[in-house]
Amino acid sequence: QLRIDYFPELDEVLINPVINCQYKFGRNLWFKASYGHYAQALRTVRDADLDVSNVLEKVWYLADDSTQSILTSRQLSIGALYTYKGLLIDLDLYWKTSNGLIFLNPYDITSSGISEGEARNLGLDFMIKQKFGRYQTWMSYAYGRIENSIEDLGDQTFLSSNNRPHQFRWVHNLYAGPLEFSLGWIYKSGTPFTEALGISQFEENGETIYELEYGPINTQRLASYHRLDLSVWYKFKDRKSRFRGLLGVSIQNLYNRDNPWRTFFFLDDSDNDEIPEIASEERFFLGFKPNVSLSLRFP
Repeated sequence: QLRIDYFPELDEVLINPVINCQYKFGRNLWFKASYGHYAQALRTVRDADLDVSNVLEKVWYLADDSTQSILTSRQLSIGALYTYKGLLIDLDLYWKTSNGLIFLNPYDITSSGISEGEARNLGLDFMIKQKFGRYQTWMSYAYGRIENSIEDLGDQTFLSSNNRPHQFRWVHNLYAGPLEFSLGWIYKSGTPFTEALGISQFEENGETIYELEYGPINTQRLASYHRLDLSVWYKFKDRKSRFRGLLGVSIQNLYNRDNPWRTFFFLDDSDNDEIPEIASEERFFLGFKPNVSLSLRFP
């Protein structure tokens, strides 16, 4: 497959080949591989400073010929797939590079707070799935390492804020007539963050200004994220009128785990001596969360 992208605003043409291949070895084993070039002019960044909850706000940017370049990436993956009597095993190794990424820089490296850079991603995805009659279970494990570099920082590389190297999921499904029971446990490594280590001060218009000084980017990590989810679904219908319905009850984070979302650092003069100290605040994802849903379909 060959894709040709033309960006009229930039008067630029990019040729992006994509190759996918599979080879069946025996009756139950497949080998697979893919390689591709990709490009896009529109992308988003997530800015926590615009946020009023623990859902990050998206800021959209469009490439132009002066400040923002086209986002390009190269991706390579190889893997294998095995199936046998209700058993499925899937393994993928992947490598990805992205150029033209934009960062909302919290350290004011540039006057606009926006910098361009690149990312390198290396990892693997593994899944095993087994079915026993009305019971089905599957588990997946993902390992990844994402490193970023920003032009304004020279050759320095650092872990991406999305770098959570270990992610594990174990899900159980049981089907009993119109009822479906699901139980799933999720684990993720903690999110990296940059720690405030000191305070600097300078004079401006006769006033003393204090600012936070940060340590190396994303060398600290929050506590691990994990939760247990439970759900029960009931399907009902009327054959004559073709009326159908779905009633569900679910509980997210069954054991009410306090999963940290982000740590914020700020200056606080808690002792009222006009000299601020470093203070921090940790915010969390939602804890125990019950849900009830009803879906009705009429012919």
